[in-house]
Amino acid sequence: MVEYPKRPEIFNQRLEAARALQVAGGSENWNRAVSTCENLLDEFGLDPRVLNVMGVPLRMLNRQYEAIQAFSLAAAKTDDWEVRLTAISGLIDAWRTAGRDKTFPVPQYVKETEKTAYLHTSALFFIPIAESVMTDAMSNLGINSNLAYVEAYTQFGLLYNDMGMSPEALDAYTTAEDNARKLVTTDTDNGRYQNRLARVLHVKGVTQQTMGMIREARASQDEALPIFRKQGDMQNLCNVLASEGDLSEIESQLDTARTYWEEGLAIARTGNRLYIPHFEGRLARL
Repeated sequence: MVEYPKRPEIFNQRLEAARALQVAGGSENWNRAVSTCENLLDEFGLDPRVLNVMGVPLRMLNRQYEAIQAFSLAAAKTDDWEVRLTAISGLIDAWRTAGRDKTFPVPQYVKETEKTAYLHTSALFFIPIAESVMTDAMSNLGINSNLAYVEAYTQFGLLYNDMGMSPEALDAYTTAEDNARKLVTTDTDNGRYQNRLARVLHVKGVTQQTMGMIREARASQDEALPIFRKQGDMQNLCNVLASEGDLSEIESQLDTARTYWEEGLAIARTGNRLYIPHFEGRLARL
């Protein structure tokens, strides 16, 4: 079981502050989130919930090796199924994207041309483990919907999508969406539920676009967009604006595409600078 700190109010406030920085996005905020978590670990010990929160901005900063260490330690230090599932989902994400970490150690026997397949196979290893945790939670605890389920199935979908397995990705995203909608129905004011629903709608829309399901992709992105706007989730807002513009370009609505991409570029210039080349490259096509 997770051992709760002696000053839970201070602990929870700081942990939520780290989550808020992560959502705000941008390298500066992600670094501040990591620092906040490191301070929490120094003060309260190796709490697996803090390790899980810290792993996300580490991954966003392309420090995947450190993220894997954080998630692995979180999974090892907890008997709480939800905390463990969150850590396993983080491991899938970190291994999937480990190629973005220029210093990520890969065994010498793995050729450069085999690196992506090696990382994807490493990520795939954790899917049956995550499924087992969810099965136990449903069978033994009667938990049928949970935010950790949403994140797990979203990570399954992202991995399948990167591997070119679009139908499998769409199935995983649909399961994540169904779980997210159930949660939103139970608490319509819960910002985390809304955010996870919007995130899975966005990535589902990307796969729908890949599969030529343009109308369905537009519906997914259109539903996600106002949620991210309202929450000020600039990172995911940039993602959706890029996708909305891509769909408009496919439909030969070039002025509309320009509007989406120019808005995304303006947001990127205020803090999410990693997105600047993505929008500049799109605008150069027009």
